[in-house]
Amino acid sequence: MKKYVYIVGLSEFASRMNFMALTALILTFPNKEWLFTAFFLVRQIGALLMSPIAGKLADRFDRRKLMLISDFANGFAVLLPLVGTSSMIVISAFILGCTNQSFYIGYEASIPDMFGKDRGYDINALIVRIASFASIIGFIIGGWVTEKLGILPVIVFDSITYFVATIFLYSISWTSSLHQRNKEIGKLNKKKDALEKNKISSEVKWLLIILFFFTLAVSGYNFSLPLWAETYNQPSLVNGVFWAILSLGSFVGSMMNKKSVNMKSLAFIFLAFALSLVFSFTFKTVYVAVPLLFFVGFFEGRSQIISTSLLQMTSSVQRGRIFGLQGVLTRTGFLIGFILCPISVSILGISGNVWALQSLLMVCAITYLIYEKWGLFKSTFS
Repeated sequence: MKKYVYIVGLSEFASRMNFMALTALILTFPNKEWLFTAFFLVRQIGALLMSPIAGKLADRFDRRKLMLISDFANGFAVLLPLVGTSSMIVISAFILGCTNQSFYIGYEASIPDMFGKDRGYDINALIVRIASFASIIGFIIGGWVTEKLGILPVIVFDSITYFVATIFLYSISWTSSLHQRNKEIGKLNKKKDALEKNKISSEVKWLLIILFFFTLAVSGYNFSLPLWAETYNQPSLVNGVFWAILSLGSFVGSMMNKKSVNMKSLAFIFLAFALSLVFSFTFKTVYVAVPLLFFVGFFEGRSQIISTSLLQMTSSVQRGRIFGLQGVLTRTGFLIGFILCPISVSILGISGNVWALQSLLMVCAITYLIYEKWGLFKSTFS
């Protein structure tokens, strides 16, 4: 079963390579700025629209089948840009936004069923570790192969990895949670407090709210980092180093033990993440920024593992719906962030943009810690 995690990781690696190929392709169009905007926007919109649908499907039907259909569709969707028109690039991005989101909602909701709840943290750490490694080398190799051989082999390789993942997933199986979920629902329906039992807990509500502000904060540095790199000599090299250091920090963060898988520790990690970014964009010399960006990646990796593990601890009856809600909130956070960032940078500058969005995350995390310690706001969030 663990082999499947590595095969999904291979798809992640191929997707990083594919991004470099698509970037090269988009740059050949005369309206490349608008095409870049449309490419990123429709992918987010596709994922946003699909999240609640996929969440419901993941709870009502077999999650393995949802993953199979999504990955199979991915394999065809990535080939559409080979037609060579801007409209096909945008259509492909929208479809992939939908199908990738539905796959990952089914995948993340299935981890406890595939490996057992007691192994959830370790598997999530492995997933983040593989994704970090894929980011470190995928962009570099993708850029090199695109430069030497063109976009065709890169895009075809990405498609093949999706089909390989589909075939492997079809060949394996695990005890389906669908029958167990139906049994749980049947038991709840016999009780007068069925609706109360199926409510989302206040802790999960808090986690989803903080994740929204976390994605706002992430969009702030995703937008600002390339602009910051432009202020140095050899901006492409500096930008590459920045992203590689972030991925390295995330990789190291994924290797930490699981002593603190709870909301309180996660809130402190979000605070550390935000402060690391604030200091990174305050002390702009490379020698100071690079170590600080390592810690940004470190805390981001830790937060991804812990937040996913906490969501997977929820009841199987509602786990798909919760991951669907997470998808809606996080995608909305990215969309709002990327709309606000150009305006914020024009008014506050590159550093001010990052400080403003990190401040929102810090306020949210501190508010939760107050709630957790003194029990304030319970009437609102319980």
